[in-house]
Amino acid sequence: MLNYPEVVKQLEEKDEYAVTKLAIYYELSSVDSAKDLSNEDIGEIVDYLHDIYFSNDDMNYLYPKLVEAALNVFDYDLNALLSSIRDEQDGLEEQILDEVDLV
Repeated sequence: MLNYPEVVKQLEEKDEYAVTKLAIYYELSSVDSAKDLSNEDIGEIVDYLHDIYFSNDDMNYLYPKLVEAALNVFDYDLNALLSSIRDEQDGLEEQILDEVDLV
């Protein structure tokens, strides 16, 4: 049986936010377009969403809703989300946060 507290401890020793980032990754990995992206691409999306999550105090462990909102904005197309992140699209964070309220 897996010792979950030990796994969490080991992950947090490598990166204090590893568990939250892993949760965001897990939500993204269920999308079909995720298999078309490299590990670096997925990591870039995870980091972007993680930054939104931690820069908004009222998220209260709503990272699954944050991921769902980002996916809704881009009709579940991770390539489009990644392109918008890389292009530093104006208002992207606001679009995602507005969508969180609808999810």
